[in-house]
Amino acid sequence: MLLTGAIAFSLSGNAQEHRAHGYYVLNPMLINPAYAGSNEALNLAGYFRQQWVGMEGAPGGTGFSADFPALKNKLGLGFMYFNESYGVNHDHYFNSMYAYRIKMKNGSLAFGLGAGFISSRTRWSELNTTAPGDEGYLLDTKAFLLPSFSVGAKFSYNGFFTGISVPSLLSYTFNYNESKYEFSSDPDFYPYTLFAGNRFQLSSQAGLQVSGLMEYSKKEGFHYEAFAIASFSEKIWLGTGYSSRNTLTGLLQFAFTPQLKAGYMYHFDLGKISYASKGSHELTLRYEFRYKASVASPLMF
Repeated sequence: MLLTGAIAFSLSGNAQEHRAHGYYVLNPMLINPAYAGSNEALNLAGYFRQQWVGMEGAPGGTGFSADFPALKNKLGLGFMYFNESYGVNHDHYFNSMYAYRIKMKNGSLAFGLGAGFISSRTRWSELNTTAPGDEGYLLDTKAFLLPSFSVGAKFSYNGFFTGISVPSLLSYTFNYNESKYEFSSDPDFYPYTLFAGNRFQLSSQAGLQVSGLMEYSKKEGFHYEAFAIASFSEKIWLGTGYSSRNTLTGLLQFAFTPQLKAGYMYHFDLGKISYASKGSHELTLRYEFRYKASVASPLMF
């Protein structure tokens, strides 16, 4: 039986927790539940991503998130949903976030927990077979529901901010013989994630934010990203970033009103995949129910 291309886009034996891609730069809640409600207002956001444009079966998806403060800003609550498709795989991610917040002079401290589930399904019937009779083997799997948990903490003081999290406390392996997922809570798979940075006010109309992300797991090794984003009159943000996965990123965000903002990110692959791909695109659109800014940077949620 020939199933050309199936392995390239299959789960390859493992189901991974959703990664927030470049979105986390604009909304750290996507990688750290402690950021839920940190902007002290109801925030709604939509996301769109198309990875490796020009490659058939490349990953892509859409999403939505919402977060808001509660109990006089002592608590933060959040929710996010993403759907992703890559090859014949179709996943849906549902996560809720809870944060306990401690207000400090010129800063804050928060601890967060996240819980949800992943709905994963492989549609083998979408493959084109190359030999007569192969289509009889291309049976779609049922939709599997997989639990998902995360934990994190964050601290901010004046322009400095930092957060540490484990976006996924469970790992999954697909047992092809029994056609089911097996999961475990193995610390070797934990993606320990540190996100930190500082905001500088260069003038009354201009600012600069520098940040970095470091992620480590015993199985996947070490990964880092760095970003620098300049703001102008709290209306336009321009930035650039580099990832150790050999990717260069450009960022643009524009505020149509103080409440409505749209962002665009372009990821250019510097490695061998650049010969087959035209890069990756990410779009965000968010609305915050705030009519008087009181946070350190309107770039962040």
